[in-house]
Amino acid sequence: MPQDLHDLVVQTRAAADRGDIPAIAALYHPNACLPTIAGRFAIGRDAIAEHFAAVLPGVPADIHHEPTQVHIHHVTPQIALVDSIGETCRATASGEREVLSVEAFTMVAVREGNEWLWAGVRGVLLPKEPSS
Repeated sequence: MPQDLHDLVVQTRAAADRGDIPAIAALYHPNACLPTIAGRFAIGRDAIAEHFAAVLPGVPADIHHEPTQVHIHHVTPQIALVDSIGETCRATASGEREVLSVEAFTMVAVREGNEWLWAGVRGVLLPKEPSS
């Protein structure tokens, strides 16, 4: 399990890219709260796993989220806010990267013993920079 917040970000992204629902759910605190695209809250690991099981199969395999900026703010030794901006992108036929959307997330992480776990996540779609 992640002992550092950067590892938590990387492991979450990697598990999502693999579609590994149990691995994603294990990165959340047992009482974590996640807003869903259905306008409800998934509370607890089982509900979070169900949410990702419903959402991730609809994501094409060539779509990936790439964090471009991560800022960590330790509120206390046991609580941190992780602000992340990232791009959802895919490779084009020519091998270039096509940015589909830009998202910003504020994630609440809590330390349980020596490991960090997500306790909550809030996200927003940002306007994409116009193409030149």
